[in-house]
Amino acid sequence: MEELALAHVVLKDIITHDTHFQAAIKKIIIDHPRINRAIISTLVGCELRHHLVFELQLTLNFPSLEKDNLYFALLLGLANNLFAKRVDNAEILKFILNIKKDTHPSIDDEVISNFFLNLKDTSLLIPSNVQPLSIEFKAYRFNTPMWLVKMWQKHYGHAKTLKILKANQKSQKIACFVNLNYTNVEEVVKNENFHRFEGMNNVVIYDGKTPLRKNEFLRNFDVFTQKLAISDMLKELNLPKVLDTLIYAEDYSTLFGTFSVLYKKENLHIELAVPALENRMELLRIVKLNKLDNVHLFASNPSTLIAHLHDLYPFVFAIPYSSNFDAIRSQPDYLLHFKKENLDALIANQSYLLEELANFVMEDGYLIYFVPTLSKKESSVLIKEFLAKHEDFKLELEKEYFPYDKFDTCFYFAKLKREKRND
Repeated sequence: MEELALAHVVLKDIITHDTHFQAAIKKIIIDHPRINRAIISTLVGCELRHHLVFELQLTLNFPSLEKDNLYFALLLGLANNLFAKRVDNAEILKFILNIKKDTHPSIDDEVISNFFLNLKDTSLLIPSNVQPLSIEFKAYRFNTPMWLVKMWQKHYGHAKTLKILKANQKSQKIACFVNLNYTNVEEVVKNENFHRFEGMNNVVIYDGKTPLRKNEFLRNFDVFTQKLAISDMLKELNLPKVLDTLIYAEDYSTLFGTFSVLYKKENLHIELAVPALENRMELLRIVKLNKLDNVHLFASNPSTLIAHLHDLYPFVFAIPYSSNFDAIRSQPDYLLHFKKENLDALIANQSYLLEELANFVMEDGYLIYFVPTLSKKESSVLIKEFLAKHEDFKLELEKEYFPYDKFDTCFYFAKLKREKRND
């Protein structure tokens, strides 16, 4: 089966070269347009979602095996035989043995065959000497690095961490904000692939079987994706009917699009700053397509904003790069690429961005910070440290969201008010 061989290439590319899942798949599709993409995506995605425990099994059973062709073939075999079941077991064993013959002729065929025969039950993947309530067990059971499980338990306790880990095993709701400039919720939900999200007027959930990107409502900009927690945040912020705002979006955000739907042009002015326009062409397309002449999109570093802006603003939004643990459910290889040592640099950058943007908040104005993550160091702790250095700012509102609650999102936001100075 050609798809099996190509899945082997994709998995090797992801693990060996740190290529991201979708990029690795696309490289294969370009050269093999007629192959069954779904089989490759399922096999590789399944392996990535169980990678830690599969790797453990290879370490226990083949301790001298390096990350070579046989290693990746065995990983795919475990993924298929235990979970995906997209390829006949005999066919995948034949594929593995052919690779073994070329790379490890000293390993007996029977050793490989017995390895799979003895691992028919998924409950046997985690060795019995690993305690069920331990951090190690949770790491293997939920395919999450031990350092992250340990951090979550320290921040949120055992019970919440377990709920987070279980939620991360499930698919995330595909939430969309309805563009009221073009259509309305009633028209959208006539399509059987959409249904209302109770409690939010302009929000619908897409549950169609085909990818949303192929849906005509998204293509026509009648709807655009927006996390449920962001929609709830906007409700909680209680923004004024006339909005003059500066948004600095390091991370991609549809916030300005939402504002363009909620406000009439004469009641909205947005200064939208991004680090570079090269990777924000979609934003530029939306601005031009919808003739948003009240949105000024420009590129700037935080330290050079002063060269582009000459005013203070009643509302300033800080959207920094973050650990983005909300992506765990949608990207099967996310935690494979994210490294613990990245956190310190992200936190330093978040703190720096807050410091720079604070300079553009007028008296009685607001600085609003949000990140799609579950890390107190990037959220409440960071905000406390900022407030300790800025007595003119006060915390008016903060809220944290979890993947297991009704808003189905890892998310945090804080609303800080700059008080009048008593000179």
